[in-house]
Amino acid sequence: MNRTIQRLLIAGIVVAVLAAGWVFHRHRQRQPLPQFEGRTAQEWLEHFAQEARGQNHPYLTDELARKELEVVFRSLGSDAQRQMIGEYLELKPLPAWRGHLVLLGRRVPERFRFGLLRNHELERHVVIRTMLEQVRPPWDVFAPEINAVLARKDTNRFPGVLNALGMVGDGSSNAVPILISGLTNQARIPPLMALQSLGYLGTNAAPAIPWIMEALELRAWNSYHLRVLGSLGEHGAPAVPLMERYLNGSHLPGSANDREIAIALLRIDPSHAGAMEYLEKLVTSPDAGATARPTQIGVAFQRDSKNPAFAKLIRLEMAGHRQWVPLLHSLMRHDPDEAVTIARARLAQGRHSLQMLSLLLQHDPYDPFALQLIGNKIRNPFFPRDAERFTWLFGLQFCFSDSPGVLEMLEIAARQPEDSGIPAEVRRIRRHIELNDQLRRLRALDAERQLPGDN
Repeated sequence: MNRTIQRLLIAGIVVAVLAAGWVFHRHRQRQPLPQFEGRTAQEWLEHFAQEARGQNHPYLTDELARKELEVVFRSLGSDAQRQMIGEYLELKPLPAWRGHLVLLGRRVPERFRFGLLRNHELERHVVIRTMLEQVRPPWDVFAPEINAVLARKDTNRFPGVLNALGMVGDGSSNAVPILISGLTNQARIPPLMALQSLGYLGTNAAPAIPWIMEALELRAWNSYHLRVLGSLGEHGAPAVPLMERYLNGSHLPGSANDREIAIALLRIDPSHAGAMEYLEKLVTSPDAGATARPTQIGVAFQRDSKNPAFAKLIRLEMAGHRQWVPLLHSLMRHDPDEAVTIARARLAQGRHSLQMLSLLLQHDPYDPFALQLIGNKIRNPFFPRDAERFTWLFGLQFCFSDSPGVLEMLEIAARQPEDSGIPAEVRRIRRHIELNDQLRRLRALDAERQLPGDN
């Protein structure tokens, strides 16, 4: 009799649990999923995954798609962003046989690539990664998904966690203890992932200095260790004596690492004489390869800005270099006033690349000089036959609807014959401007919600 009662109790408990699960599932089904323009987050993810088809790049490369993606997921809000983070962390490597099929598929024209010849999971992964890099959700959006994966102690997912933590926005200091645990991981991949992510967290990564210093002392370091130290700015000062020892040749690791050391020293202390001397010699040396140029210094560290040492190196290279646009792009980040002056002077003299107009409007969508030049060109009756007409229009995609005269210029350009290609380009630029306006508003709203004093 007792056994019968026990069995009945167990059966009752099981039925109750199943019933509760069913009720919870039905309740969740009845709750409307957040939508933007009639689509859920998953539907938008599928839409943007089409943009990632066929590209061998970790991010979406089409600028219009990138803007639309950011508008969508800022508008959908934190629940949708958290859902995407969960999917990002759950990406599984393809089985070997599928990997071979995907490699085979890359040799097939895109229109014939379907089913097993595509890595659909990776396409979705590319979209989510692009979104996280652009939106940079705060820690409280990341935390539930990160903690859920860590609680499972799944070593296969740990590298993905470390990678995702480099994309945390407000509250990123909470990610540092997890990243430090990655530095001490015995496997090969986690320490590299942790270093990459720490390099994106700026001064919040300062608690990792002891582990970075230990790697330097044991000569078990690579360029990622140096990039983390450089991203810390003046907080990386404790490592300067060790870095100087390597740069001065006591334990010379090689020329490529010498360059990385010198760059890191200038990021920590822009007045460091030894690092400046080394890089100046590198710039003026006729044997220096393209990757050694200060152009690469400016491009490689997107978050660095207004470093006077880098500005000096870029000016030194500009004195004997013809590729002005990439150099000016780097100078715009480190000495924007001088870069604007140089661009305007060269444009006024007619010694210019029209890409300089785009550079001016990227820096300031209200730049009166650039807008006047473009307006004069568009109003010229010979504009439809100008071989560079699309380049003249291109810079307007960085403007807002209230940039002086922009809507009028586009209205004039849109009157040209359809077969000139100008009306189609105008439609594309108008879409850019519409998205720019939305992003300005959405970014301002998100900035209001951020906690002061953290990044």
